[in-house]
Amino acid sequence: MEAKKLSPSQWATERIASINYYTYRPKKKAQLYFWDSLIVAAAERAGCARLLSEDFEDGRSFEAVTVVNPFVHTPDEFGLRI
Repeated sequence: MEAKKLSPSQWATERIASINYYTYRPKKKAQLYFWDSLIVAAAERAGCARLLSEDFEDGRSFEAVTVVNPFVHTPDEFGLRI
């Protein structure tokens, strides 16, 4: 899938919308801190299925992105081979 070309202002607007979505949406109660919402928004925008982090709650999902704590699971458990 080819990424669409965005002007700088379109890119900034899209990033801010993603950040606000994860920071302020009350229904799903994501309620992330600003910097954490940047990480989730970037992972979602990049099309990542998993976000490796020890700081987020293991197994928590944000739309299509699921958090995996790499210190709790083996690489095989989340689809990586060593």
